[in-house]
Amino acid sequence: MKHSFELTIPPHRIVIYSIIGSLLPVICAVAWTQSSIASAEIDRESLLAIGEQLHKKSGAHERNRQIILRFRGKDPLFLHRRLEPMPFLASETSILRSRLSRSALPEDAQLDKRLHALSTENALSFVEGSTDVAANYKETIENQNKSVELETQDLINVLTSLDTPDEQEDPMTPHMIISEVRIERKKGFFQETWGLILKVIRREYS
Repeated sequence: MKHSFELTIPPHRIVIYSIIGSLLPVICAVAWTQSSIASAEIDRESLLAIGEQLHKKSGAHERNRQIILRFRGKDPLFLHRRLEPMPFLASETSILRSRLSRSALPEDAQLDKRLHALSTENALSFVEGSTDVAANYKETIENQNKSVELETQDLINVLTSLDTPDEQEDPMTPHMIISEVRIERKKGFFQETWGLILKVIRREYS
């Protein structure tokens, strides 16, 4: 015996399916539009990010160009010419000389020894270290070979001469970078002083 089955779809479902079928192109179009908008937003953000990176690189490139133009052809002997002859502890030296010129006491031997040390030994001295050569510049390490004793204004003068040089005062000032600095508080004969040790990078541009 054969059995036969007849599939009957309720009328209300036929109506629903018909509505869905008619709306399907619209749904697909809306979905595609939303996807396109999202892609456009992503593309816009990517372009903005790329533009910002290019702007930063362009700014950095311009800053580098200005630095090269500013410091190209400067004096490589700047430290030896300008900093090493700097006198330090001028006020203490003046007091020592004044006292020694007016008295001849036993304790004057210590004052005379101090004055001699300040006048002959308390000076900056740098020795060239390793050199690193890049595409458009050369870096040389300059090591201070012994500590010097300074008063506060001396310390300011040395550090500003290296970190923020006055080009009007010395247009041949090269690009100097302080890589290491050690400052130690000390007690002088008549005032508080500072011990200083520096390591400096001298950069020469080609």
